[in-house]
Amino acid sequence: MGARGISSLMVEGGAKLAESFLEAGLVDEIALFIGSTEVGAGGLPSPLTPSNVSSEFRVGRVLYLDADQLHLFSRG
Repeated sequence: MGARGISSLMVEGGAKLAESFLEAGLVDEIALFIGSTEVGAGGLPSPLTPSNVSSEFRVGRVLYLDADQLHLFSRG
């Protein structure tokens, strides 16, 4: 991708895709949305929470969007 001039990529997918990019060290930023409503019967737990983001990442900002939150992290 770099040879084609692409220096940024946004990855949206499920937990397995996100985990594979994280494990490969290909993630520089994380935008973690936390909604106020449950998804599905009994809710679906997120595999990533502000408390278990790798120590390689530092929290940049937390934005409060009504009852929801957006946590922004960057590597290093």
